[in-house]
Amino acid sequence: MRRTALDEPAYSRQSDGSDSSNHRSKYGMPVPNPDDAVPAALMVYTDIQTLGGLDRPVDYGTGIEYADGALRRAMARAVGSSRYDRPLDVGLQIGLWLNGTQGCRDILEGRLDDKVHHLVHYMGSTCPASKIFLRIGYGKYCIALYLTLS
Repeated sequence: MRRTALDEPAYSRQSDGSDSSNHRSKYGMPVPNPDDAVPAALMVYTDIQTLGGLDRPVDYGTGIEYADGALRRAMARAVGSSRYDRPLDVGLQIGLWLNGTQGCRDILEGRLDDKVHHLVHYMGSTCPASKIFLRIGYGKYCIALYLTLS
């Protein structure tokens, strides 16, 4: 049976194994232990010309993008948590920038075949994510694909 973040609430156990049910917000809701929080999925941006940010870090000007690094960290956090006896499934959303019409032309004319093959290989073989959501383009010219790879 697959284990999800909903199977055992983050507030049920502290990192040290103690019960945190006595930690309540002012509204009486349990407060999760931030050390035990594991995301269901992560988001990363890349571009079709370089594919930076997938299996190697890159900074496009808004901070470091690095899917493999973030996924490994999230999965290690789940393994190190006292709540889990095995890693949780962590998904990945990839925002793929095509560089406008020029990038689309380059793809159609075969100039980026090696990058397309690398992306497909990454998603199908090397990416540690359990599920992948691929968003191609931005705004009204966006195509979204949900991929389940095993």
